Amino acid sequence: MNRKRAACLVFKDNRLLLMYRNNTGNEYYTYIGGGIENDESPEAAVVRETYEESSIRVSVKKLLYHVTRANGEEHYFFLCNYIEGQPEVRQGTNEYTDNLNGQNLHIPKWVLVSELPNITVYPDAISNRIAQDISDGLQIENVSIKTN
Repeated sequence: MNRKRAACLVFKDNRLLLMYRNNTGNEYYTYIGGGIENDESPEAAVVRETYEESSIRVSVKKLLYHVTRANGEEHYFFLCNYIEGQPEVRQGTNEYTDNLNGQNLHIPKWVLVSELPNITVYPDAISNRIAQDISDGLQIENVSIKTN
């Protein structure tokens, strides 16, 4: 069965919500999100996963990118509206357990859009596309999208 994943792109005050990762010394960022469960829509999954991983409540605005990899995995990247919350890993999640163990850290945080070119965010292809879309006129507050 092909894996399906939903990821959140939510902006607030010129910042993008990302997950800082330090995996045994390898530092990078990822988009908040996770696997889509059986009988769950990608939209429902991104709302659930964003809250589970970051304590941030969002609503879906629109699908920005749908990527199908060569191995059949599907990844949905949704532009979301911020509703409420402060970024923190919730107790009882895998991320929380990893943080307690201390070798694989997960820290959700708001990152200034202007800092995005200076950090590593995976997957690269989506990060490059977001940077291009912002350069082409993606407005992150009261969002209007200009994509190809």
